[in-house]
Amino acid sequence: IIYINCFETSARCYLLASQVTIVLDYEDGVWCYSNEALNISGYAEKEEDALRNLHECFDFTYRDIAEADDNELDSKAILLKQHLLSIVADIESA
Repeated sequence: IIYINCFETSARCYLLASQVTIVLDYEDGVWCYSNEALNISGYAEKEEDALRNLHECFDFTYRDIAEADDNELDSKAILLKQHLLSIVADIESA
């Protein structure tokens, strides 16, 4: 388990209101970082690539869910949107 204070990509840095718990696993030569509640994960043969993929997955999920209109989302996605909005304190351009 690791803890993340921000998710950063080449375009954005998401500063979190509190740390997010990330499960780290290594199996069959593949690293996996994941957080089930946020529906994000990053996989790769190299650990640093898996972590970068996790950050990119968060960025995609935030843009796709948190920035969407509620009428475009089903009830499960709206709950995820509310969770995403509650954990992100600020967004900075990278």
